Amino acid sequence: MMQKRTIQNTAIMMKNCRQHSAYSLIWLAASIMLALCVSCNKEKPYSLSIQDNRLYITMPHPTIGIVGVNEISWRGVDLDGLTNDIYTTLKKQHLSDIYSIYVKFETTSTDKYGNEEKSYKEAFLFEVPVEELKKYKDSKYFGNSYDLIGKLREAAFTNNASIELSPDGISVKFHEDTRDTIKAGAASPTPQQPIEEVSLIKNNPFTTQENKGDTSVAQPNSQAPVIGDYVFLPEPPNSTK
Repeated sequence: MMQKRTIQNTAIMMKNCRQHSAYSLIWLAASIMLALCVSCNKEKPYSLSIQDNRLYITMPHPTIGIVGVNEISWRGVDLDGLTNDIYTTLKKQHLSDIYSIYVKFETTSTDKYGNEEKSYKEAFLFEVPVEELKKYKDSKYFGNSYDLIGKLREAAFTNNASIELSPDGISVKFHEDTRDTIKAGAASPTPQQPIEEVSLIKNNPFTTQENKGDTSVAQPNSQAPVIGDYVFLPEPPNSTK
């Protein structure tokens, strides 16, 4: 009798262990699937859109010199993933189409009221025929051939300053956290302190005692504004070469 009861208890314990193991495996599988779903649904910091025969990449404007000297931060953008998305998107298009690739760098700022504002810097990268693109084995070969990362870097950190000339002076605007000085022949940009806007009113090179307020006559004086290693002397609107 005692032996029979022992056998029954052992059978019950084994059954409970099997059930517990099954529940554990189910719980583990569910956890893995949930983690994968969260990873897949994570919003990418960039987006692709097609308008006519143009493919637009919208992404945050990268920064330089914040993490390390001359080191570029792509603000969470996975460049390999971006290259693959461009490759797979264009691969689905018609064989005879030719697409122009553009990038729109997004800069977010806050106005004095605390409202978020977004501005964009758009640049052309390159043209790619779909027929040519489909010849590449994968996105890695495509990206290397068209130097996508190099083109993005060049678009982000070349011609980064815009100059506005008015009778009151010169306003020089820089992109968020990306002010840099690019010298001819330099291997990489030289990072500077981030400046969003510099107003140079007193040292307007086109303002002299004779032509004050008249920007149609180019009369640069000795107090031309120097920013980095450059003197900003924009060509006046009505000047002739």
